[in-house]
Amino acid sequence: MNFSLTGHHLDITPAIRDYVMAKLERVTRHFDDVIDVNVVMSVEKLRHKVEVNLHARGKDIHVEAIEPDMYAAIDMLADKLDLCLEHFITPIFCCGEPLAIREAGTQNEYVAIQLKESLFHLSKDKIKDIVIAYEPIWAIGTGKTATTEQAQEMHAYLRTVLKGQYGSETAEHISILYGGSVKANNAKELFACPDVDGGLVGGASLVASDFIEIIKALK
Repeated sequence: MNFSLTGHHLDITPAIRDYVMAKLERVTRHFDDVIDVNVVMSVEKLRHKVEVNLHARGKDIHVEAIEPDMYAAIDMLADKLDLCLEHFITPIFCCGEPLAIREAGTQNEYVAIQLKESLFHLSKDKIKDIVIAYEPIWAIGTGKTATTEQAQEMHAYLRTVLKGQYGSETAEHISILYGGSVKANNAKELFACPDVDGGLVGGASLVASDFIEIIKALK
């Protein structure tokens, strides 16, 4: 595997290189046949950012410019899930991609990392107590909604990722909700998708008449 690390307005010290290499292992292990990896570090508004570009299986994969502490946040989510389960609370784990990732066509790889890093430490019995919600970041509170095809495609992919780790029976048991601007006028169509098990409703739940229509759409 070819690897390069460059810095914009930043000196790449051995300590920084070691830090990036350690974090990079957590990204590349989710992809087969990685050929080239280019990492660019920069400083914007006094905050370090890392941008990762992978070339694997003939496909270029771009991981959005991320804070170096991204994986610390993922570890924190895993800890929160464990605490919820320990206290008999059913957690709703939200995953989703920003608009730049969707436009680049690498949303599947992006969301798969979120699942694998935050959930896959759980046993088969424990994962069944988790509810997953797909919330495309670009659709939250914007009035934009994924098409039914986009929602079904992602939900089916998420279930495939779960099947790969836990098997078909467990994957089918887990509820995967859609949470990107569910409204009275799109709920029925979304809920008709075979892999959309329900909705994580935000603003529409504050309007009684709309929320009633959404509930009816689920029946």
